[in-house]
Amino acid sequence: MNVVMTFAAENFDFSTAEGRLHFHILAVFADWYVENLAREVRKGKISRVRKGLHNNQLPFGYVKGPDGVGQVVPEEAEIIRRAYELYATGEYTDRRIAEFLNQAGFRTRRNRPWSKDSVRELLQNEFYLGLVKHRGDLYPGLHEPIISRDLFDRVQEIRRAHAQRPRLCSPTVRVYLLSGLARCAHCGRTLRAQGGPRYSYYREMSKIRGFADCPMAGRSIRMEEAEAQLARLMMAFTLPPDWREEIRQALEDEDQRKAVLVERQRLREKLRRVGELYADGIYSRAEYEAAREEIERRLELLVLPDPGRTIHAGYHLETLAEVWPLATRADQKELCRLMLRAVYFDLERQQMVRVVPEEDFLPLFRYNPYLEEDGEGGYRVHLPEDQEG
Repeated sequence: MNVVMTFAAENFDFSTAEGRLHFHILAVFADWYVENLAREVRKGKISRVRKGLHNNQLPFGYVKGPDGVGQVVPEEAEIIRRAYELYATGEYTDRRIAEFLNQAGFRTRRNRPWSKDSVRELLQNEFYLGLVKHRGDLYPGLHEPIISRDLFDRVQEIRRAHAQRPRLCSPTVRVYLLSGLARCAHCGRTLRAQGGPRYSYYREMSKIRGFADCPMAGRSIRMEEAEAQLARLMMAFTLPPDWREEIRQALEDEDQRKAVLVERQRLREKLRRVGELYADGIYSRAEYEAAREEIERRLELLVLPDPGRTIHAGYHLETLAEVWPLATRADQKELCRLMLRAVYFDLERQQMVRVVPEEDFLPLFRYNPYLEEDGEGGYRVHLPEDQEG
């Protein structure tokens, strides 16, 4: 049976040799584009870890110092040590430690209750040993460790003893582009990628994770709908002819850089004073945690992207609209992880409402007509209503 393939947005004529050649050339270019982008971003990340610096967001227990190195937050470090010590007794599970921390009034950096998932991540993070990690390889970090090697190893030994027999499950061929990136716009927690016999979803799992504070608990968005909105966003980037000079001037503005550095120092000093007020009994735990949360949030927003890396990232965005529809789903997933930290969905409206880019891409997202800077390290999403759904 003869089958004719057509494209709504591209004029490929498969009835001629030239049309088929054009399609295959673009497909090869798309494959090269994704591989080259991944290679260049990996080079930048491996360079940082070899210098002892972290990639992405610092874990609970640290804030970024003036030199880019993680600095220990004493109160959070004490919480971390206590969690490790409890687990090392062999009498506690992740869930029991989460319950203990919550009953004692402790909260995560985002001022949320602890869950077994957040405890599990905390108890396996080599960053607390003074190490930085990239693709499974560990390197000596410049930051101060919080946990001793002996205590860390004892906890891992107990974890192995607690491990249950792996569940047997059939292999899956689904590729979820937003796995680990999709979040609920109401509570901020990660949506879980789930597949059923007919449909796949990104689902809000607060109740299963032990939380009862999200009005969207149990709600979901179809994978096809969420990723269709993502595709429209990815293919909408339009960089002006002079974008390189615009970015360079914006990032190399000396007055702006000095202002950021001064504000960082002011906030770090304020964080120190807040800790002293809590230690002296002037602040209650709730007051202290609320003040610390706000200061740390503001510190995280004070980023200074490197002009060279940002301009290099911009070269890839110039042709993203042509490359995205030709890339495989695996390549599209890789692109998402290279460019994005989080994608927020309003599950009631079934719409993408906010994206948080990786640091090098942050200034470039202003060139997307569907995005508007929110002043908090991300962009609000405004997809045209007449094309949604």
